[in-house]
Amino acid sequence: MKVGFFGLTVQGDLSSNPAPLVIREDMPAIAAATVANLRAAGAEVVLCLSHLGYLGDEALAQSVSGIDVIVGGHSHYLFETPRTEKAPDGRTVLILQAGAYWQHVGRLRFTVANGAFKLVDYRMLDVDEKVPAEPEVAAQVEALRPNQVAYWGDLFGTKLGTAVRPLERTWDARSFRRDTPLGNLITDAYRNVTKTDVALTALGLVAERIAEGPVTGLDVFRAVSYGFDPDSGLGLRLVTCQITGANLLAMLELGVSQVEYADDLFPQASGLTFAYVRTRDPGKRVIPWTVFVNGRPLQPAKSYSLTVNEGIASLLPVFGIELTDVRTVPNSFEYVVLRDEIARLGNVRSLSVGRILDLALPFDLDKDQLASSDLSR
Repeated sequence: MKVGFFGLTVQGDLSSNPAPLVIREDMPAIAAATVANLRAAGAEVVLCLSHLGYLGDEALAQSVSGIDVIVGGHSHYLFETPRTEKAPDGRTVLILQAGAYWQHVGRLRFTVANGAFKLVDYRMLDVDEKVPAEPEVAAQVEALRPNQVAYWGDLFGTKLGTAVRPLERTWDARSFRRDTPLGNLITDAYRNVTKTDVALTALGLVAERIAEGPVTGLDVFRAVSYGFDPDSGLGLRLVTCQITGANLLAMLELGVSQVEYADDLFPQASGLTFAYVRTRDPGKRVIPWTVFVNGRPLQPAKSYSLTVNEGIASLLPVFGIELTDVRTVPNSFEYVVLRDEIARLGNVRSLSVGRILDLALPFDLDKDQLASSDLSR
């Protein structure tokens, strides 16, 4: 059979639009024209390789006819079975994602008979120690180590501290607590440097967990690896600013607006606690009276000092959230700040302690969980 492939990438993501590259916004029109060209060229099956995220994949499947399969990325979900959507032409579109961190490869098998696409099976294949390294790639990776060590020190072998338990990037889906061990550690590290009222990050800018055991510079860099500074080779820096309580509340609403689909915008916080209900309509999920800054109720008209990274500082005005007195903190790369915090602590015991609560989930605290809850920090 003749198979047609085309690719689409995310719009409106500042980190994905390096000048002079421009990513066009008329995605449905581009996709429809491309699919039509592939079908006209004889493609019996059309597959889209997408980096739009699951929300974008859903919208694409629902709005463009002629696509059979969307192999998605960006939101990094692990779909054990294909998700399905109906296209305008009535065909069922399969949406696939194979997770993150190179842990799986998805294998899809299908048949086409008389123009009809039919799924045979789909499964996840583990990529683990049983899969041998590809020699040429492994050799090139190893060749990079000497320059990295010369520039940054021994990222691979020097122990900075010890993670007493895994520092998870994501939350336990069974719990109503939505702050994460790594999110708490990162935002506490921010605020220890800048001394602002509040520090916030988004899980979409936290790349990987830190495993239990010795922590090296490489572990730290994997956790906060976004952005690129050409002078240092490091990533995003810290920014301090002023924000009103009303804008801070709007920022939290934005952060939980897509929680049922993706955690890219989902906030992590130091100096601030709040609760929300994910089953409510977006924009009405945060419960205002639960928002506390350093143990005091949020005041909409009051100005608060805030620390975020450069990525968030550049994104918030796009959503109409005003920041004032915005200043980049000198020598404050996330990598350096988190590295120094782990070295200072030595033994790192960061936990999910209840700074952020999803009240749509049942409360089932046991005594140990109650002892670790921290709603005022």
